[in-house]
Amino acid sequence: MSLFRRSLPLVVLVVAALLAGCGDSAPSTSSGASSMSSEQTRSGGEIKLEATDVPATESMAVSTMAGRTTVSFHNDYPTPHGIRIESSSKEVVGAIEPFSGGSRKIDVELTPGTYRIWCVSEGVVPTVPHTVLTVE
Repeated sequence: MSLFRRSLPLVVLVVAALLAGCGDSAPSTSSGASSMSSEQTRSGGEIKLEATDVPATESMAVSTMAGRTTVSFHNDYPTPHGIRIESSSKEVVGAIEPFSGGSRKIDVELTPGTYRIWCVSEGVVPTVPHTVLTVE
């Protein structure tokens, strides 16, 4: 862990990301960039995810510390989107059912390891997780 990460109680990453399986069939009104941000602290913290209208083939990498973590998911699109959080053994440790318009949150207790956060959208089978979460 770097001194920089230890010195900041809250780190905010804003990254242009392509979210696999979280595409919307409605025409895009954005510039084509999609974003996902994560907020993380030494004791878990909060991870913020956002649905986009651009299907992709890459995963976003995020890390956080073990402990109670709030995962929030925002979807501005009329097509329902949700998320499923899986451990490395494919056990579902948290999920937000698909919804349209608005935000939802869940609290999950995360132990050290690697997790995959998948987009859940009716009729869409993602080929890669939209987020690979490393818990230290």
